[in-house]
Amino acid sequence: MKRLLAYLLLVLSFGFIFNVKADDVNDFQMEGMSIGDSALDYYTKKEIKKFLKTYYPKSKKFYLRENESSKYKTYDTVQFAFKKKDKTYKIYGLSASIWFESNIKECLIHKGEIEKELNSIFKETEIKHYGEWKLPEDKSGESKQLAQTQYLFANGGAISIECVDWSEKFKSTHGYTDNLSISIYSKEYEYFIRYEAF
Repeated sequence: MKRLLAYLLLVLSFGFIFNVKADDVNDFQMEGMSIGDSALDYYTKKEIKKFLKTYYPKSKKFYLRENESSKYKTYDTVQFAFKKKDKTYKIYGLSASIWFESNIKECLIHKGEIEKELNSIFKETEIKHYGEWKLPEDKSGESKQLAQTQYLFANGGAISIECVDWSEKFKSTHGYTDNLSISIYSKEYEYFIRYEAF
């Protein structure tokens, strides 16, 4: 019975699933997918190639594929980080977003709920809080990333939660939407993001 309880899965706000004893980013799931899985377990190669593709400005070691789908149970869009030339489509990074149409206050409330749950579980995990900063995509400086929280695992990898508040002008000209984003990074991908991507 103790073993069963120890491995009980809990569901946080927005369907964020983790193992009670989770000490590795691979223990987390979003839309049923985890770091280390192959995207081919969920999509065909043809489907993956139709997802929006993006590269980082300073390196093409990893690239992103983003899929917006009404089939997702919790999120509006899911973004995958794949390694260049990896034909297995192993997932190194996984981000999921929920749209908040011009309602950034509600986004911050939901972020706080998720953060409270994670804080109660990861008491020994290094937690970093970052304040507001301007998003480089919007040259006006009016679009901002708000209140990012990162959970850094001792064996590598990280979880990040943040709200993004796009300016009204940028939203109308580019079609962007305010959103809550939850990201899971493998150890290798986290290093890439910090030191090689930008």
